[in-house]
Amino acid sequence: MPIEDAQINSAVLPYARAIPVGATATAFASVINSGNATATDCSIALPGGIPATFSYQTTNAANVLIGTPNTPVDIAPGATQGFVFGITPSQAMAATEIPIVFDCANTAPAESNPGLNTFILSASASAPPDLLAIGATPSGDGVVRLPSRDGTGFFATAAVNIGSIGSMTVGADDGGRGLPLSLRVCETNARGDWLVCGNQLTRSVGAGQTLYYTVLATGTGQPIAFDPANNRLFLRFRSNETTVGATNVAVTVP
Repeated sequence: MPIEDAQINSAVLPYARAIPVGATATAFASVINSGNATATDCSIALPGGIPATFSYQTTNAANVLIGTPNTPVDIAPGATQGFVFGITPSQAMAATEIPIVFDCANTAPAESNPGLNTFILSASASAPPDLLAIGATPSGDGVVRLPSRDGTGFFATAAVNIGSIGSMTVGADDGGRGLPLSLRVCETNARGDWLVCGNQLTRSVGAGQTLYYTVLATGTGQPIAFDPANNRLFLRFRSNETTVGATNVAVTVP
């Protein structure tokens, strides 16, 4: 008979928030039980050393709150449980990539992968720009697939500023992986018309304003393995050198 075992994986969206000290940054999380046994007493927590309070609660498939706040839950084999979590910083924080802890009583903690289930948070004395960003790929599955080793692929991003007005720079990177790619960022309008392109773009953003960008990735002759947990492309929004929004997708080259 097969050994019964629970195993969890997780994801977080959005990837980054920027808020005033004392405000609460919220995000959604999903925990998947890929094992063949029920994962019991599953919870979410902050790692040590983050100057903030933390709370979480389960949601249904429509992301509506259900259950009891800060209460662990069981996750059936093959099931996905949604959560909302909130982080309230007690002091100013530079942009910090927080490895949110997803754990159950009978599993190892979910592996932490930047961009997949980490959360970038910054907090300042006054309200900064706060870009909620989401990326989309032509395949619809969050993976940019270059057609050849010297071909070009892309992903599109929409970002709405739910914070204050401010100036920012927008740039793309591979998270320090050194992937054999050349990256370029183009701002577009809502129809997808290109407005301006460059390695890094600078602009002001208004409160409530939605911005649109396309990231172009061109191969330099080398393959990139299909490894969505590690081989990823990031679009980051920075204000006063602090990350105030970000999104990311996976990338592969044949």
